[in-house]
Formats: sequence, C-alpha cells, structure tokens
Amino acid sequence: MIQSLLCYCVLLFLSIQIAHAQPKLEIIGGNTYDWGFVKTKDSPLKANIKLKNTGNQLLHILDVKPGCGCTTAPLDKKKLKPGEIGTMAVSLNLGTAGGELHKSITINSNDAAVPIKVLALKANVIQPIQLLPHQYIAFGDIMQGYECKGSITIKNTSAKDIILSSFSTSQGMSININKNVILKSQGSISLIAKLTPKNKGYFNGYIHFNTNHPDFPIMDIVCYGNCK
Repeated sequence: MIQSLLCYCVLLFLSIQIAHAQPKLEIIGGNTYDWGFVKTKDSPLKANIKLKNTGNQLLHILDVKPGCGCTTAPLDKKKLKPGEIGTMAVSLNLGTAGGELHKSITINSNDAAVPIKVLALKANVIQPIQLLPHQYIAFGDIMQGYECKGSITIKNTSAKDIILSSFSTSQGMSININKNVILKSQGSISLIAKLTPKNKGYFNGYIHFNTNHPDFPIMDIVCYGNCK
C-alpha cells in the first residue's frame, strides 16, 4: 500500500514537472507596436522587436508571417534558450497610405500554451495629399468603343494651400483638369477620367501630376480596367 502510494506520488510529481517544462514566447513590450504619428517620408518605418523565451525549455520560432507584402520581419535567431532574447527587425513600407494604419505579424512557435502569437502594428500617417476613396481608379469591365468614366478625390489635409500642375495621362485617357489648380487647405477636388478603349483586353495606365508640396513633388494615379 505504501509502495503504491509512493509510486503514485512520484508519477504525480513527474507529470507536474513535465507539464511545467515547456518553452514560452513573450513579446517584450506587449503584443502591439505603435509608431504614433508619422509622415510618408519616414517610410519605411523600422522597429526592433524583442522576443524572449520565458519558459524552461528550448523555444523554436517556426515561422514569421507578415500580414502583407509591405511588411518584412527577419529574425536574428530562430532558437532561443530559456531566458534568451532574439530580435525581429520589422520594416513597414507606407506607400501612399494615409490616416490610421493597421498591420500585423503572426509568429508561430513551439510554445504549447500559445503556439500562435500576433503582433499588431499601428501608425497614424500624416498624409498632406490624400487620394480617396482609393489610391487608384478602377474602370472595371468596359466595352470596346464605348466611353467609360472613373473618378477620384484629391484632398489637401495640410494647413497650407497646395498647387497641382503639369497633368498628363496615358492610354488615351482624358481628364477634367488641364491647367494648374490651387487646392485650398482642407479642400478637395474631384478628378474625372474618361476613356474610350479601342482594343479588347486588360489595360493599365496612369494620371501624372506635380505639386509644390516638398513631400510629394510628383504623384501618379494608377488606372486600370478590362475591356470586353
């Protein structure tokens, strides 16, 4: 009876030890990294995120998956001993994004309790010239020989007036702006593009213009569609 009880106690002790013997991934500083207010010229945003093994077994970081192609996050090491810290060098390309920006990175490891951790990335991009509702004009499905239209809004979110000039297009598109425009502070204009496709198939063009804003001397609006 005593021998059986001792065996039970030993097995219980071992099971408790095994249950507590595991790696544990911690993102130092929390699961959200916020750059705060940034400007487009700050792109790409950089951050060295520290990952620590707070467990008592070897931690294997199996995979790191950025949520989009604009984010990279290489690791300096994929195996962390107990108490060891590794670095994930995060780089986020802002592109033409404006306003609040939310991205993420998924980290897969052999942490038995939390095998998948998500690092949220945040920034508030101060964009003096915004293209709304998207950064492009999509004509969609159109018919050969028939005129189609697309539009985009150009908004000045800065405290000063901005001069838009030297408008040009490709793919035979025409636009409703053919001269210099003064875009008032907090004001906006609607740019309308027209196209009568001559050939069937997918096409890709652009609208080009200059501005006197130091951060955006040149801007291009991509335009695309599929002519049936």
